[in-house]
Amino acid sequence: MPINGNADPNQLTQYAPTMANLDTEALTLPNAKVLQVIYEIDDAVMAELLPPALHPTIPPTMHVIGMRADDGPLGAFTMAIVRVGCRAAVRPRGLPTRVVCTAGEAATALTERWGFPITVGEPILRERYDRQSIEVTDGNVLVLSAQLIDPVPIGNGDLLYTAGMHLAHVERDGEVRPWLVQVDPEFAVSRADRGIARIDAFDSGFWDAPDLRPVYPIVASYTTANITLPKIRYICDPLQPAISGTIAL
Repeated sequence: MPINGNADPNQLTQYAPTMANLDTEALTLPNAKVLQVIYEIDDAVMAELLPPALHPTIPPTMHVIGMRADDGPLGAFTMAIVRVGCRAAVRPRGLPTRVVCTAGEAATALTERWGFPITVGEPILRERYDRQSIEVTDGNVLVLSAQLIDPVPIGNGDLLYTAGMHLAHVERDGEVRPWLVQVDPEFAVSRADRGIARIDAFDSGFWDAPDLRPVYPIVASYTTANITLPKIRYICDPLQPAISGTIAL
């Protein structure tokens, strides 16, 4: 039997945005840099990190994602995302707990149009010959440091990026309440590396997931890609199983 999440959606909404509407157009970010570091997490609390609509992966995972766009329709920006790996019915997904993004047009658009739970900060995505890293501070203390060590080139089609399930306040049938908004970007990868995953600093309280604890490294990747943020096609009631609670727009 699949394990269901048992977290109250209202307890997962500290950084959840309000989306005025779901009628957004697709948008492409050219030549974006994307670092993804995946870890296995402590399975003792995996159900407490997700609402009932979602299932933890087995083994349970977390995704740290660093992204930088140097130009494009939203201007230059860098953001850091922490997600809990999950499934909606049988499909792999990720539930963001908090996102830190540089101030500007991108932070506003990503929040209002795609429901990223953004707070403004100064994440730094670094590229070196032997590693890539994403770092975030709370203004004083390092709250995230995740790296890819010893990158090795791989084929552009050898990576899979899973869609996000973004918890946001959405008005439907005259009521504003939390919904899971599916955001499934398309990645046209032009260069890809894979390497050893390493997390040197992680403050779970800052990332609004106090019980989230990275335990074992799985894999890290670093790519250059044209990323197309999609039209919103599906939302899901966080209190119902995704197979019955998903609505096509």
